[in-house]
Amino acid sequence: MNTKDTHNKSPRKWLKMGLFMLLGIIVLIVVLLVLGYIIQVQTSKNFATNFPAPGQLVNVDGHKMHIYCTGVVQPDAPTIILDAGNGRSSLDWSLVQPELSKTTRVCSFDRSGYGWSEPATTPRTGKNIVDEEKQMLEVAGITGPYILVGHSGGGMYARIFAKYYPQDVAGLVLVDSAAVSADTFKPLEDLENAQWQQYYVMKTLATFNILPILGKIGGDKVIPDFVQKLPEEYHEPYLASIARPAYFNVMKAEGDELSTKDDEVWQELNSITNLGNIPIVVLSAQATFAETAGPTAKEVDEYLAKTQKDLLKLSTNSKQVIAEKSNHDIHLDQPELVIQVVQDVMSQVE
Repeated sequence: MNTKDTHNKSPRKWLKMGLFMLLGIIVLIVVLLVLGYIIQVQTSKNFATNFPAPGQLVNVDGHKMHIYCTGVVQPDAPTIILDAGNGRSSLDWSLVQPELSKTTRVCSFDRSGYGWSEPATTPRTGKNIVDEEKQMLEVAGITGPYILVGHSGGGMYARIFAKYYPQDVAGLVLVDSAAVSADTFKPLEDLENAQWQQYYVMKTLATFNILPILGKIGGDKVIPDFVQKLPEEYHEPYLASIARPAYFNVMKAEGDELSTKDDEVWQELNSITNLGNIPIVVLSAQATFAETAGPTAKEVDEYLAKTQKDLLKLSTNSKQVIAEKSNHDIHLDQPELVIQVVQDVMSQVE
């Protein structure tokens, strides 16, 4: 046998084997991704079956929205409406709603695409969102007046609701709700951009059902802080609801309308200068961002603290309360303070 031929064939043989192995790995990855996608689609479809909605589903412009009402209607008393922040659901109010319900009717709800509410087909402008909320309340038979309690983005939509439906709003509680857009302060914009980068990664992982798998492997270490602050019985449904690609699509759709001062939501908000003398409480965190959010977190918090005072100009009957033991999620860090503030507004209205 020719030794030279043997040496020439050997590298080609190993090269072929390597290419076949690489091809096999690629095929395996593709198969696993396709399988993960199929499982994700089925799991998303079964969400409402696996985790029945605590409230009722009402038809709004061709899709269903979830509203959960507890407590008893009191004569001449407003209904408390709880609206969660961007990317959050009605489960966020699990530490607040039960206590408030002891004395009056309280309703939490999911904006379109979050929790048990189906996505809407219209752009996520502030006007569209509050019109859907108004229609949802009417279809559900929940008449005004309302005390609107909005956390974060929910507080932004509460202000827009008060602009378009002032006759229905008896008071506002703005729970660490933004007063300015992120692009008004470069460090704040950078922090938000970093969060959006995480969003794209998370959406990809959710699309191929990798997110739930990582959750099972990582356990409590990978569960978002805001979920861990809720009673354990709500962890599984909350995690299932935010592991769906549709959830991330809605977050992006809302974000597209409020990222800069030129976007529709901020144009709406900046047009609101006077809501009369309705009671408004601006409930502000002692520090919106935890120090672990980045090296500029303290600088951003100082800026946000100054801008919170601008919200006091919305009414001649406004005041600010500082949540000394809370970051952004005051309703989870100090639910008793949120309850107290809402009850104070309720007593003023009554």
